[in-house]
Amino acid sequence: MNVTQPENVFVVQSIALHQLFQGAAKSHHPAFLPTILWVEAFLEPIAGALYVISAIPAIRKEGFWLFKRETNGMIRPNTHTLLPIFVLLYIICSLSSLICLLIDLDSTTILSARTVFLSLVSYPILLCIGWTKIWNVLRAIPLTKYGLATMRQTNGDSSLKFYRPRTINLLSACSYGLPLIFGSIPIGMIMYEVFKINQTITEYTHDYSSIISGQIDSESIANLNTVAVKQLLSILHSGDKVLFLSRVIGYGYFIIGLALLFIMWFGYYRILLAVGFQIDTFRKASEQAPNAFGIGEFKNSYKVESSPVSTRADSTSLCSVRVQTQQRHSLSRVTMHLSTWLPTLRPDPEFLEKSDSVPTTPHHDRTPDIQQWESLNQEMIHSQYKSLYRYKVNLIWQAFCNTLITLSFLGLNVMVFSNSLKVPLRHSLSDLIWFTITWASVSWVMTVGIPFGLVACIVSFSPPVVALRENEERVKEFDD
Repeated sequence: MNVTQPENVFVVQSIALHQLFQGAAKSHHPAFLPTILWVEAFLEPIAGALYVISAIPAIRKEGFWLFKRETNGMIRPNTHTLLPIFVLLYIICSLSSLICLLIDLDSTTILSARTVFLSLVSYPILLCIGWTKIWNVLRAIPLTKYGLATMRQTNGDSSLKFYRPRTINLLSACSYGLPLIFGSIPIGMIMYEVFKINQTITEYTHDYSSIISGQIDSESIANLNTVAVKQLLSILHSGDKVLFLSRVIGYGYFIIGLALLFIMWFGYYRILLAVGFQIDTFRKASEQAPNAFGIGEFKNSYKVESSPVSTRADSTSLCSVRVQTQQRHSLSRVTMHLSTWLPTLRPDPEFLEKSDSVPTTPHHDRTPDIQQWESLNQEMIHSQYKSLYRYKVNLIWQAFCNTLITLSFLGLNVMVFSNSLKVPLRHSLSDLIWFTITWASVSWVMTVGIPFGLVACIVSFSPPVVALRENEERVKEFDD
């Protein structure tokens, strides 16, 4: 009895140490996490297919190229091909990390080094995707508020004139290279520490199996317990290093993402400023010629209100009809006002609804050529007004959605560098890893992946929008 007593004490110590090992390494994930990961693993290839399909028309038209040096010295990235390439690279890393995470969830050790590596590599690629989309915004910034840049460029030089070529080249180099350079060293150090943790846990698991089997004596158990304490301290020390390096990466990517967010806001602000100025210009032009917009017909439709009536019954009837008509038009105006603030993938090519009514000005006061010129000119003004207004609404929605995406990425980095999960006090290092992988994957698929991929696919196969500078030719034809 006295011989077995010390052995039982050492076994109890081994069990207690084993519980500490499990608390430091094993993840505590919700039961529905595997379902979410499988759904994300199914949706990400669909998003990749959408972006690849969206690049086909541009490649057929312009050929396959990544960067091109223009005559002014600016290096222009081909966003039609770069964006799908970055998306495919991200999907390869993200999808692989999801599959590895599903395998690691049932493990008793910390998540594998391959899962950590694949998840960390995907974040610089996300920033490259973000800068490629922001470059599309910057290329549309007009030099002044009096003109808009053409959104769809051909093989010719870009209309980007707001920035100096050296400035935009330096900005592109920093935006593409800084996330990779900044993250390479911390990611390598994290990989080394995670590999050490897994190797230590593997050695401990082998020793613990020997203790539980009961095939070794009490002295050997005591020695293994001493080794286990050192191994536990080593794991905790390496875990602190991984947490610190993760917070450094999170803080750095937060600063980079915040800078990209302000650059994007500046680009949208300059474009919306120019669009708003041109909308006001076309609105003032429309006020000078109301008949061309059907305002004269609108007034004639209510001409009955000023006509004399002979009986009180007729007056009461007309008042009732007038009230009902006003109510219907009030409801119609509210509905139309709300619908004008909804985004559209493509503007309607027929902006002006042709009216069959006769102009208020007599025909003998105008020559046929002048009448035709004024009619077509006002059609152009009205169509451009509606086109610009829809363009403004789409820009606002685009800026809003891109801001939400960026804020989601920034929020993830804030949670990492602020240690909101309280690792290792409340959660293990594995919990931090699966949480960041899931957050990034869900945010990407639900925003940039499926919705924006579908929009890019539809827009790429749609006819291009006629730019304002191209419509000026219509006015010159009638001036001649």
